[in-house]
Amino acid sequence: MRFPGFEGAWSAEYFDDVATGFEYGLNAAAVDFDGVHKYIRITDIDDTSHKFIGSPVVSPAGEIDEKYRVRPNDILLARTGASTGKSYLYDSSDGELYFAGFLIRASVKPEYDARFVFYSTCTPPYRRWVNMISMRSGQPGINADEYSRYNLNIPTHSEQVQIGTFLALLDSKITAQHKLVELLKKHKRGLVQDLFTGELSKLPRRRFGGFKDAWISRSFDEVFSFLKNNTLPRSEMTTVGGIIRNVHYGDVLIKYGDVLDCNRNQIPFLVGDKQSDDCRLLQDGDVVIADTAEDEAVGKAVELVGVANKLIESGLHTIACRPKIPFASRFLGYYLNSTAYRRQLLPLMQGIKVLSLSKSQLGKTQLHFPSNINEQKRIAELLAGIDALIVVAELHLDKMQSLKTGLLQQLFV
Repeated sequence: MRFPGFEGAWSAEYFDDVATGFEYGLNAAAVDFDGVHKYIRITDIDDTSHKFIGSPVVSPAGEIDEKYRVRPNDILLARTGASTGKSYLYDSSDGELYFAGFLIRASVKPEYDARFVFYSTCTPPYRRWVNMISMRSGQPGINADEYSRYNLNIPTHSEQVQIGTFLALLDSKITAQHKLVELLKKHKRGLVQDLFTGELSKLPRRRFGGFKDAWISRSFDEVFSFLKNNTLPRSEMTTVGGIIRNVHYGDVLIKYGDVLDCNRNQIPFLVGDKQSDDCRLLQDGDVVIADTAEDEAVGKAVELVGVANKLIESGLHTIACRPKIPFASRFLGYYLNSTAYRRQLLPLMQGIKVLSLSKSQLGKTQLHFPSNINEQKRIAELLAGIDALIVVAELHLDKMQSLKTGLLQQLFV
């Protein structure tokens, strides 16, 4: 793929033909940020966007030599570890930066477009070269001399500028879309904090107009009855089709949100379609809780909607619950994942490397919720609307990132 008006073969040039330096960074420990000298390390470069994400921002310890300051047209290249090959193009909006010892600086010459050269280090051919050259008996690595001998394909300067400018514009749109996704998620977190309460004596900070009734309190055991789950491992599940679906704890923790819409979310099938003995089939309004996790995500819950005539079981390391009293659809999914409720779970988590919760422990917790189902419905509808916006925004972000991946394959030789 080429922009109109450009033709002719590209020339093969070594990296040190288009850039100078290939210098190692400053070997100094990181200290608290001094307000001026930002320290950029391998871990401060985002794996996907290649942007500087240093947080909390730190400074290099000791006396700082100006030769380690990153300047316009500088590209930083990771030289060791799993991130070998990762690159960063200096952005003046990042402020004054000094680069660390595990990074190598290449300063692009004025007669070449720095953005084009940088995007050349984001392409599949470059990644293949990195994977081949970085092979070591120990951890992966590429030294300055090896980077300098990387072979780039270079078009005319005007075509370089066209490609670099276009991809930079696409990157700016991707960054803006990513910020939109994060803002929507932050907005939802704020709403969840405001709309729920964890104490019977207090009302939530925000309520819909027309609702003044006090919230009620019930123990988990009073609200739910426990259902039988199966203990089948991931190896007994398939995505290619079947009859009986299975909600696995790993999917509850990572894949599903607060609500599991059985018409939209993919739920794997059990191999062989044999219903487990005594395992209760799930229905709309049931809640599935992950009882095991490697961190404090244990206790993550999903409420099922859209079950209809689907056959669904609760799987390994889950606690399946069915409400004994009516609730508005989706309300429990949002409430059980709120900080207002989950703060009760923290002292109940047991284990060192793996944390777990038991049914008896869950039974001791208290639920505080509106007695008026219409108020529950308004809360659930608002949060579901925000979730829908997040899904659309994330799909748009995925499409733009896929577009960039395709362009990086087609715009470079």
